[in-house]
Amino acid sequence: MTIAITKITYLLNRMTDRLIDLTQDEDCYTDLPAVAMSSTNISPSKKSVSESTAGEVLGKAKCSAVMKRKQVKLDEQKAMKVTAKKSKMYKKGECMKYMTIEVHPSLLGAWYMGDLQREASAKHTHVKAVSSMCDPSLVIFTRSREGAFEAPEQSTHGLYIMEASSVGEYVKNHTLSDHMKSIVDMSGCQLTLVVFGAKDYFKSTRKTTASKGTLMTEIDLMMALVDLLVSVECDNHLLDSSNDLALFIIQFTKAIAEAPFKKSQTMFDELAEFYMRGDKKTSVPIDSDGNGASQVWQQMLSVLPHSSLEIARAISGKYTGPANLAQVMETAGGAAQLAALGVARSAIPGARPRNLGPEFAARLCTLFTSTDGDLIVG
Repeated sequence: MTIAITKITYLLNRMTDRLIDLTQDEDCYTDLPAVAMSSTNISPSKKSVSESTAGEVLGKAKCSAVMKRKQVKLDEQKAMKVTAKKSKMYKKGECMKYMTIEVHPSLLGAWYMGDLQREASAKHTHVKAVSSMCDPSLVIFTRSREGAFEAPEQSTHGLYIMEASSVGEYVKNHTLSDHMKSIVDMSGCQLTLVVFGAKDYFKSTRKTTASKGTLMTEIDLMMALVDLLVSVECDNHLLDSSNDLALFIIQFTKAIAEAPFKKSQTMFDELAEFYMRGDKKTSVPIDSDGNGASQVWQQMLSVLPHSSLEIARAISGKYTGPANLAQVMETAGGAAQLAALGVARSAIPGARPRNLGPEFAARLCTLFTSTDGDLIVG
């Protein structure tokens, strides 16, 4: 009998020690039964230690989870801010603020570049004198980035500005294409040659008696520019006033700045099954008498690709509806008549209206006269 009681006592003591070890284990404290915690063999001091340890572990776990959630939320907010800033760099109307026109100091100091600073300030664009340019006639465009340590993004297009007298030297020696090719290779971007003062140059040579010794004629210049376009794929532009030159540089800058935004718009439109650029236009009600049909016709024209409100107003004012326009387009001179239609310039008060142009007129002619339903109107 004594031996049996001794064995039972030994087994109870082993079970009690095992329960105490379980209470001190952080991974198993939640699985302890209430009976084990209330055993008479567990001392009050050990019981309080196990409860406090479990509370500390639970509190740390909760705190760690809260901190992780806060960190994830902060990372998401930072990512959203970075995305918003990057999209602002390419957003239409804001992108010009991030553009910089880099010009060599000698070119920037030329008299025909005097209006560039004023026109650039009006468009919130920066002009920077860079003496390390590979050629003094080169104009490079860069886009600044939001990061303080990120290098500016250089454009793949640039300008090369020369006076007509300087171009005449290369035209006379038939080396204009070779010279521009070397500049393209050094700059690493596609260039557009800007010839300044050609009109005054040829006017002065006509008046002088020694015009036989002139460097080039108008035909020589045109032939050289055509050869430049074919052999080097370098476009050209002729300008004769300093203000026109400054405006051309700003327009070139704007085209580079808005290129990513317009490219993304075009890609989005190509993926859609129908044109959705005018999805935010408000609907126009038409009553039983037909009032409002002219506004619907104007709205139909305004949502077409490459169209605008001024173009829609001009066409709807000339042609009363789609049937009238289609009837005119089917005639022999319908497209030419539409191309010569005057379009008002709303941004410039009192300005002379511009022509609609043959390209847009050809698109409308194809749209209203084609019988092929699978034809894509570009």
